[in-house]
Amino acid sequence: GDGLWYRILYPPAGDGFGWVAAAYVRLPEGSEVPGEATPLPDGPTGSVLQRLNVRSGPAKSFESLGLLETGTIVVLTARNTTGAWFQIEYPAGPGGRGWVTAQYILTSMSEDLPVLDDFGQPLSTGTPGGDLPAATLTPAPAPAPEDDDSSASPAVSIIFASGGTRTFTYSSQVSAPDGDAADLVEFTPFASLPGAQARLRISLSCQGSAGLLIELWQGGIPLADWGALACGDSEQSLLLTPGVAYQLRLSVQPGEGLRSVAYRLTLENLP
Repeated sequence: GDGLWYRILYPPAGDGFGWVAAAYVRLPEGSEVPGEATPLPDGPTGSVLQRLNVRSGPAKSFESLGLLETGTIVVLTARNTTGAWFQIEYPAGPGGRGWVTAQYILTSMSEDLPVLDDFGQPLSTGTPGGDLPAATLTPAPAPAPEDDDSSASPAVSIIFASGGTRTFTYSSQVSAPDGDAADLVEFTPFASLPGAQARLRISLSCQGSAGLLIELWQGGIPLADWGALACGDSEQSLLLTPGVAYQLRLSVQPGEGLRSVAYRLTLENLP
């Protein structure tokens, strides 16, 4: 570069990077900044939402290889059969790869990732908008990890913008009576035209031993007559008030025994 601008990590941007004028940046004494602009990562990327472990396989039972800090940009190389874990480029891992839970990775690029089993062997190639692999529609139930989210502190909060994030994919797991019983995903939509409603498309893929109950909340209260969303729905339309924070609450449907559901939720705010 010419030394007048610095390239920085900026998760809200589409590629996870931004530029700032060097004149307004104070660096610690002795710091060195590369003269060449850092090349964009080669492949789909995601931003780390909170500090998390990198593991040698797609489960908490695998050994930890290290930690990633909030805001780190990672290159995604694959996902596991449930979509709950992403494989990433990680030089310290076996074959230069590691695994992170998808719940804390912000990305809109997960649909096209190849699918790997727990041993790192390919099962299929991701298809945009496609369902989770049919070979694993009925995994053995297991309690979902507790994430302590609530209406006041949702699992993730996304603000859509015409010049920023417009598509968001979130993967997680819920279970009952043991484990994390519900997830809350918060999003604030936008509308391009003044006075118009925000137009969204929602897709939901699930697999597990039960179904999901989906509610739309606003201000800590579930809304009535907003519509409906169920596992398997693809590009379901939804009209909402722009600039207002909404929450989708996903919980396991009532039933007997341990009920565990892994899901992948995709929200798209249309222009």
